Amino acid sequence: MELNWMGRYREIIRNIMRHGNLYARTYTDPLSDETGVTLSSLEWQAFECIIEFEDKNYNMSDLAKKIGIPKSNFSKYVKTMLKYGLIERFQKVDNKKDIILKVTDFGYQFYKERSSYIAEEWADVFAILDDFTEDQLDQVALFIEKLSESFDPHKTKPSKLRKMK
Repeated sequence: MELNWMGRYREIIRNIMRHGNLYARTYTDPLSDETGVTLSSLEWQAFECIIEFEDKNYNMSDLAKKIGIPKSNFSKYVKTMLKYGLIERFQKVDNKKDIILKVTDFGYQFYKERSSYIAEEWADVFAILDDFTEDQLDQVALFIEKLSESFDPHKTKPSKLRKMK
């Protein structure tokens, strides 16, 4: 049976779903290198989020929202990063509940080395996008953002279907 509702976008959606399924099978698998630091893909994403927004002094809850994961998962990943000495925790003087994360010198060194390996692994993927204009890249990013929102339990519209009891 042909899936008409996707029209000419079927192959794009098929590949996005395949990517999601393959990622779901491996995102918690630990990855290690000669440093002895073992992080899963999700822990790595959390680490990159901390680095990217470190100067904003976001609390852990805000950082978890940035990458679309529950606070409890983010806290678990933080414990792993603390164990390896990649980050440090700080409290705001005016609000002790807000935990602010900062990257250690070792964390920056580790990130620089590990991200260079990742950049090599992603080079073929990024090469596909090299000929895109900035406007085209913005459109791709907007498409992925809207697609992600369709799965976000906090942003989705109510379904016209309901589960039978």
